[in-house]
Amino acid sequence: KHPNMYETLYLLTTEYMQQFNLQVTCDKEVYYQSLYVSMHSSLSEPLFFFSHWYIASAAGENDGLVSEVSAQWGPNQKKIPGDISHLDMVDMKKAFKSGYNIPALYLELVQDLVRLGF
Repeated sequence: KHPNMYETLYLLTTEYMQQFNLQVTCDKEVYYQSLYVSMHSSLSEPLFFFSHWYIASAAGENDGLVSEVSAQWGPNQKKIPGDISHLDMVDMKKAFKSGYNIPALYLELVQDLVRLGF
């Protein structure tokens, strides 16, 4: 009913996630795949101006919320090229960005999983 935003944000800190990653390891029976993007500039998405700038200074390329380094997980990694924000990747704007149709991208991922037998 009343989420604790401070606690939720703490769970996403580098310190907490380092501990999490030590305790929660990859399962051999799970197919892991990372998809990540980055904004070219803090001006690319006004909502993420400050977060993009801060993450860029601390960890490099990012989508306004997640750094590229943090987003890379498992052996199957794919960077979607272009000036794409986290909002674009979750299709909040319902718009094509850098030539990518985001819903079609997710459909392609599902089709790939079917081809792999999942």
